[in-house]
Amino acid sequence: MTKANLDKFLEYLQKKHEIFAPVRDGQELYVKKIDELKEIDFSAQIPINTFKEVLLPSREVLFYYEQGKLKEAKEASKPQCAFGMSIMDLDAVGLFHQVFEKDAYYQEKRQKTLLIGQAFFDKAGFAGHLRETYEENILEHILFDILLVKASPKEWKVFTGSRLGQRTLDDFGYKTYEHIQFEGLIREEGPDPMMPVLKKKVESTYGQKIWDYWGNRCLACGKCAINCPTCFCFNLSDEQDSKHRKKGQRIREWTTCFYNDFSEIGGSFKFLDSKAKRIYNWYCHKWVRIPKEFSMIGCVNCGRCDKVCPVGIKRENVFKSLDKPEQVKPDKED
Repeated sequence: MTKANLDKFLEYLQKKHEIFAPVRDGQELYVKKIDELKEIDFSAQIPINTFKEVLLPSREVLFYYEQGKLKEAKEASKPQCAFGMSIMDLDAVGLFHQVFEKDAYYQEKRQKTLLIGQAFFDKAGFAGHLRETYEENILEHILFDILLVKASPKEWKVFTGSRLGQRTLDDFGYKTYEHIQFEGLIREEGPDPMMPVLKKKVESTYGQKIWDYWGNRCLACGKCAINCPTCFCFNLSDEQDSKHRKKGQRIREWTTCFYNDFSEIGGSFKFLDSKAKRIYNWYCHKWVRIPKEFSMIGCVNCGRCDKVCPVGIKRENVFKSLDKPEQVKPDKED
């Protein structure tokens, strides 16, 4: 697909879809709903925020209630298109596909959302953002509708990964694409071989002082989790109408295990009552609990958490410290 064809395709999509795409603001990219197609940034840079807002809104009305009766929250918005998703962001959708498999609200969003990924060819072969090298057969294990692989400055090779992707291109009038049949999220050779290695590092250091060390540095601001494409924790709350006592709405909105009230129960007891416990819980969720439940690591290696952390905590340094936790001593009490 040439740049001219791609521009026409985007114009075609915009007539029927609300398009979310990377937009440049200074030195950084941010995923946002675009007003004009010229806003879209096609570089290999990873946006600071993620595409998860498209499928799992940060705040969403699930239903309304009045006089003991429920009323569905019907959305009047157009179908959506998440454009320019990295391979890593598409991997995150694979995890969400399992976590929200029986969630009707998520599934409705997914059915009305066209996922269009972006990747690149370079001298090393097929590659994604951050220059990670991929084999072409990796596409068989990624959930996407359309993938644009940049083969030259002004040309893209086009793949489809679903009937929706095929139908969209066919209706547009573009037939030069290769269809990839989805073969499941786990590759033929089995799960990521690093999964049990990292899992053991986290599990074996439970309750050790090394987590006090990282907890003392952590601000518990939650930026890492909010900007992570695989974090999916949320709160449910009922908001009563200010004028009608028996009328209101149920809300689902993002939260994170770093927030002070996340694990609070009756009597103000908190299971995660220190920053050391919270940061351990976050690593345990990504590298222990998700692998146990879904046979995949709960981290897609996009690097957003490393970049947004205001105190410079990086996953690589945390895992290095877990190799010899006894050599790292907390410098103050949590």
